[in-house]
Amino acid sequence: MSSVILLQSFRDHDIPRWITRCQESVKNFCLVRGFDYKFIDDQFFNFAPDWVKKKVIDNNLCTISDICRLEWIKQELLNYEIVIWADIDLLLFNPSNIHLDLKSNYGFSFEIHTEHNNLPQSGLNNAFMFFGRNCDLLNLYLSKAYETLESLEAIDRTALGPSLLRKLNISDRHIINGLNILGFFGSTQIYKNAQKGKAEYIAAHATYTKSPIGGVNLCLNERSKYTGADRDLYDLILDGVSKELLVGLTAND
Repeated sequence: MSSVILLQSFRDHDIPRWITRCQESVKNFCLVRGFDYKFIDDQFFNFAPDWVKKKVIDNNLCTISDICRLEWIKQELLNYEIVIWADIDLLLFNPSNIHLDLKSNYGFSFEIHTEHNNLPQSGLNNAFMFFGRNCDLLNLYLSKAYETLESLEAIDRTALGPSLLRKLNISDRHIINGLNILGFFGSTQIYKNAQKGKAEYIAAHATYTKSPIGGVNLCLNERSKYTGADRDLYDLILDGVSKELLVGLTAND
């Protein structure tokens, strides 16, 4: 048994191939690093108090998930020294670029995202994060998350993630470098142009990040905007993109 565990969750049905590929990349990351790995399905949402589920009445699973991951991490810290959370749509295509300073007691991913033809924006994100046992920041983050939910009428998808993290004044030394959000526009460029698109995308974003890029967040939440044939096409594009990003990945990574 390792002193470090990584947690993930997802439903047990309607699982796109690219999500399975993302999950396998994270499992391999744990295998290479010697971390334990734990996955649960929608039982994950049992970690949210009933009042939170009632408050978030518009099926805002992102907000509920933000609470559940923190409560699950807190529980697992009873058995582990360090607990890592990774969103299920994270693809770690070059994990050797992801540096975890586990001695710092907590860390959050530094991600870059961009909209169509806009300059990349950056900031902390809770898509990939870790906490050590007896970490004061975990308790503060969780309490602030509950306070935010109680005070807001309309709850934005990022209210308990990037938006709240900006208010916690987390220093740069707690940044986990090497991750990036790959929006749909970036995905289509890689899908259309294969190796050229991949190289151009990574090179363009490397200018704005704090370290070489080792993984991307493929934005599962965007998938819900599409239905029928449009969703099939979305999955086809992300399937091709995830394959392309993994080209050249070696067992030593």
